[in-house]
Amino acid sequence: MLLSNSGFAMTRTTSASESPARNSGAPDRLVQARALILCALPYQPTQDRSVTRMARIGREAFLRVTFTSVDDGVPLAFGADRALLGWMQTRAYPNGFVAFDTLSEYFRDFGLGASGREYLQFRKRLRRIESLAITVAIDSPGAEARLRLHPLKKSLLPKSSEGSPTTSPGAFVRRRYGFELDPDFWRYLRANPVPLPLPLMRRFHNRPQAWDLAAFVLYRTYVAKSPAVIPWVELIAQLGSTDRYPYRLRRALDRVLAEVRGAYPTFPGRFLPGLGGLTLDAWRPTEVERLKANR
Repeated sequence: MLLSNSGFAMTRTTSASESPARNSGAPDRLVQARALILCALPYQPTQDRSVTRMARIGREAFLRVTFTSVDDGVPLAFGADRALLGWMQTRAYPNGFVAFDTLSEYFRDFGLGASGREYLQFRKRLRRIESLAITVAIDSPGAEARLRLHPLKKSLLPKSSEGSPTTSPGAFVRRRYGFELDPDFWRYLRANPVPLPLPLMRRFHNRPQAWDLAAFVLYRTYVAKSPAVIPWVELIAQLGSTDRYPYRLRRALDRVLAEVRGAYPTFPGRFLPGLGGLTLDAWRPTEVERLKANR
């Protein structure tokens, strides 16, 4: 079904009976906006204020996503910031809001220790996401559409009595601090949700390239109607890899596919010989695979 967000048509990835809202509080699922599955944030810190990723979405149609840091002195979001942004989308999916009385669930969901160091890291990630602006563009022979989004509209964080940010875990759960998604971004998320299995994605929290490949192949096999090959050049451009040794990179990505197959043995994704690209086919995990993976 085609849905429109401010005149911006995209393909919805779930049916009403599979709505992520029904599972938004469940510990077995993440929900992310489709554009962030196809085009993702940088892997490493960068001095660039803006980065663009591109993915083919049709024979002559391309998706371009530009990530920009809009606040002076705040770096562009990178690395495991994508996991926090994904968690925010999941928790805020029903109504656009997340309260920090659920923040301990972020650490639990990703198997992180609730230490002062982790909370300090959380603050840094949140600050970069607060500064993040996203432009989503679709280029096709007949039209060019653009949607400008800013994921976080509001946030309220506690401070210590001296006015400096606290790193005490308890400070986040004693009062109802939190954040609100920008309404345009929330509507885009609601129109273009992609569910991902949290038990699998948890493995890739601090491995952003593995996160991106796993999210992409799970999405593509879910929506596929027939076998398809993603050319190596297009896959690398989409992932934004700068690795100078393509065969080394292929081996690393092949290990990610092996991890996906370890959780879901019937998963069909394979790399073709050499640098021939990635072959994918329509696929759903079996009920047995799904139950085992969620344990």
